[in-house]
Amino acid sequence: MLIECQKKYGSNWKPISQKYFQKRTIPALESKFYSLSTGESIVDVRLTRKAQKWTLKEDEELQLAAKKYLIYGKINWKSIFLTGCFPKRSVEGLKSRYHSVLSEPKRGPWTKNENEQLQNLVQTYGQKWKKISHILQRSPVAIRNHYICYLAPGIKIGDWTPEEFKILAEE
Repeated sequence: MLIECQKKYGSNWKPISQKYFQKRTIPALESKFYSLSTGESIVDVRLTRKAQKWTLKEDEELQLAAKKYLIYGKINWKSIFLTGCFPKRSVEGLKSRYHSVLSEPKRGPWTKNENEQLQNLVQTYGQKWKKISHILQRSPVAIRNHYICYLAPGIKIGDWTPEEFKILAEE
């Protein structure tokens, strides 16, 4: 029954809990689904194993899964976990590994294309730097600073004019 419910509702456990299992918590339903679909208990996996090193294959699969389950700028970690591709890992472990090791934001000089893309994204989303950072793969702080210092309307870039030097020299 639980597996059929999951097929119908996906990883949205709240309606399943409300309709069929009112006295069960959502984490309990997730745990039971995992154990039914893999034959292994989440509790067993989390409590009885020692921390295992991540393999290159797991890292590659996690990067692909993160791209696949990126929805509206957020990665759906529960869905990645429920795929069963990472049976020895917790949702928290997947998220931690991705953010601490695999999702290194881009650094260095900005390209003309990135500048244009940033200007378009600011027109679309406003100054929602975190949302834009998911698209540009740069940190929200770097994006904000770059926009304010170089791209914001009214910001003049380039050589100083003689008139500007004259104003600077005035006291």
